[in-house]
Amino acid sequence: MENSKGTLENYLLKNQSKNISKVVKEGTKNAKYAKLDYETLKYDEDINLSVLKIHLHTGRHHQIRVQLANIRA
Repeated sequence: MENSKGTLENYLLKNQSKNISKVVKEGTKNAKYAKLDYETLKYDEDINLSVLKIHLHTGRHHQIRVQLANIRA
């Protein structure tokens, strides 16, 4: 995530029996709104590793991991 920043807004659905969450379409039953802002503070091209600053607007189950995985970050 070289030199990037932005806002992620998704709907997350938690599966309690498997202890996982995933991004789903708006309107999905029991899905909850999730929002975060991110900014790349440092990027190492040699190992393809970024240090991000995250600001959570909501606090959902596995929110940071799920939303970043959804954009393949």
